Amino acid sequence: MSTSESKFVPHSHILQCPEGSGYYSDNELGCYDVIFEAVPLVLDVIKSATVEPGSVFTICDYGCADGGTSMTLLYACVQELRKIHGDDVPLSVIYEDQPVNDFKSLFLRLQGLIPGPKSYFLDFPNVFVTACGTNFFDECFPPQSVNLGFSSMAFHWLSRKPCDITGALHQPMITVKDEAEKFEEQAAKDWETILLARAKELAPGSP
Repeated sequence: MSTSESKFVPHSHILQCPEGSGYYSDNELGCYDVIFEAVPLVLDVIKSATVEPGSVFTICDYGCADGGTSMTLLYACVQELRKIHGDDVPLSVIYEDQPVNDFKSLFLRLQGLIPGPKSYFLDFPNVFVTACGTNFFDECFPPQSVNLGFSSMAFHWLSRKPCDITGALHQPMITVKDEAEKFEEQAAKDWETILLARAKELAPGSP
């Protein structure tokens, strides 16, 4: 799906709490455990990444919500990059989510104004943080510009609901074969769209 072909309508995680409250990450405690377990895997990726002299190392968090659940992982990434390459390599961290996302909480967390995990932005020099209010079914960043991209709890969302569900709350509970097949087809299409967009964004030499 492309913004030039169809308009994306936000449909997931529309803000239901006071903006800037940090509500999402404060109430998604299980995500912290899952992401923490992934830290060694991500650090292995960083260790094998090519960093050219004079280049910027760019990390992207797709579907970031308010940034709290990934803060420990990103702290470890920045710390490892500083350990390997020193302070001279500029680090760019970009947070992507829908335009209705609570980006206010994200930046309050980064500035240490909401209690939570330590902020790498405050603890390490030469780090630049920006946000991208778009959707990850399109290309979010320039071609060959991303060194490390990850998504904690977002790529399972579909771009659209393929049909109504009979007698169930969500897709895993579907009992009607035709409905299940429509969801499977939509999921496969969306996953291909996501991977093709990320492939265009990935920088040469990235693992």
